Amino acid sequence: MAGGFAIYEGVHFLHLKSETDDFRNAHATAGGVPSKEAICQAAQGPVAWNPSGPGAAKTICDDYDSARTASLLGIVSGSVAVASLGVGTYLLLTDTSSKKEASSTLALRRRGRGASAPRMHFLPYVGPRGSGLDVRVVF
Repeated sequence: MAGGFAIYEGVHFLHLKSETDDFRNAHATAGGVPSKEAICQAAQGPVAWNPSGPGAAKTICDDYDSARTASLLGIVSGSVAVASLGVGTYLLLTDTSSKKEASSTLALRRRGRGASAPRMHFLPYVGPRGSGLDVRVVF
């Protein structure tokens, strides 16, 4: 989930960055492209280099702030996703419960009780965000 949110915020950031870059390049003067501060000042009143008017400059000034927020949220949620992936991989690779279960099943079979051991386990679960039924089959 965190990974999906990070991707969404990354795409949102790139969209906002593209809009601000397009505005800056369209309003470039001999002195170069306008800075964020110049754009935010143009949002407060008409200036010579901004024929689009203060409304367009205000939108771009707001986009700068939105892009900063999207960037921060993308970085944080991406970090959470990478950490979750690392912890999940570690837990999966170091899990010994299946080895213990396999050795106990093998011991039951050696004693002649393998046929009576359940081969299917139904594990219902209920949580605050959903519920379900896991089925475990022993081969």
